Amino acid sequence: NNANDDDEEEDEEEEVGVSLRYRDLLRLPSVEKDIYLQCGGHRRVEYTRFGEPNGSKWNVGAIGNGRYKGVLLRDVLTSIGVDVDALYNAGESNLHVWFIGADSAPDGEAYGVSIPAYKALDPAGDVMLAYEQNG
Repeated sequence: NNANDDDEEEDEEEEVGVSLRYRDLLRLPSVEKDIYLQCGGHRRVEYTRFGEPNGSKWNVGAIGNGRYKGVLLRDVLTSIGVDVDALYNAGESNLHVWFIGADSAPDGEAYGVSIPAYKALDPAGDVMLAYEQNG
């Protein structure tokens, strides 16, 4: 055992995971909102004039709207013990929440997106985990 091994062990942080089930989400206060969604790839085919973009070459039509029901992400984080007010008030603009979908692109890479943490933690915000669409 040498000194470098000890330093590496001290630098490693233990990852902590949380599992939530659908029924856990249903126990939280729900919200309903009319939402318009646009895929990040909407009209991506037009970017080919600037080079070869990554992802599916969508034209128009990768948009939709509906009435969604779900729980605010802020409430979910609070329910698992995250001090969302402290994080929000800290004003850390470099923190992000990363979402990874259960589906994937044709190349096998999972769809994902990140948003600034302040957007997800905003007390007046609207970031939700939806579990129902169009009632």
